[in-house]
Amino acid sequence: MASTDLPMRAHRLKDKQLQVTLARPADAGTTYSTDIDLGAIASVGSNISPGGRFADCELLIEGAAIAATLLPTGATIKFSILSATADPTTFDGSDTVEAADIVTLTGDGNEIPAQNIRYRLYSNFPRYVGIKVVAADGTGTNTVGDISGTNWTISVVT
Repeated sequence: MASTDLPMRAHRLKDKQLQVTLARPADAGTTYSTDIDLGAIASVGSNISPGGRFADCELLIEGAAIAATLLPTGATIKFSILSATADPTTFDGSDTVEAADIVTLTGDGNEIPAQNIRYRLYSNFPRYVGIKVVAADGTGTNTVGDISGTNWTISVVT
């Protein structure tokens, strides 16, 4: 096969402008990410303009494994997708919940494997996107341990 016969590979969008980190909680509670400005997509060479269609984009949440002792049996970590039409800088709970509890990690006495959570953005998704993470204790003495040693990375990818 001649080199001109090779199929063109689609360009994949992943840029530091479209990536934020969220510290894992030190205890049970709720944490919010800063926003990702989907309007910035136009400035990274994509053919998607601000306010354009995001049907080919996904929100990717990546995180390292969590030791069994840090998420004991019955304790949970839940992820929700948030949006805003005006720049919230940091989400705070007053924003729109696009998808509640898209993934729930539940302690079962074993290590929770590394996570790669994907959420497809719909075509007219609001300009700003972020996540909410709720770490909740189980019953009795099953409390969430300090998992703040690493972060979750949230990015927009195609």
